[in-house]
Amino acid sequence: MEVRQASEHWLKANAAIGAAPMAADALGYFGTDIVTKFNAAASTVSEKLIAGQRSIQSAATGLETCATHFETVDAEWYRQFGFIDAQVGY
Repeated sequence: MEVRQASEHWLKANAAIGAAPMAADALGYFGTDIVTKFNAAASTVSEKLIAGQRSIQSAATGLETCATHFETVDAEWYRQFGFIDAQVGY
């Protein structure tokens, strides 16, 4: 759950960076080249944040699948050796 929540921070960071490009005239006539470079860098960072968010989501899904699998395996093992009893509710 916490891993999946971490991916939301990446998504929020992307929204903050990617949603507000600098206006072409923000730095005046002589700053247009800087604005272009800034917006290109912000776009690259935005793309990386989206890719990172997807990777974190994928990791969260994999961890959940793994945890569920081993929870089932552990429960079967404990039942097999009498540590838990399904009839009692354990």
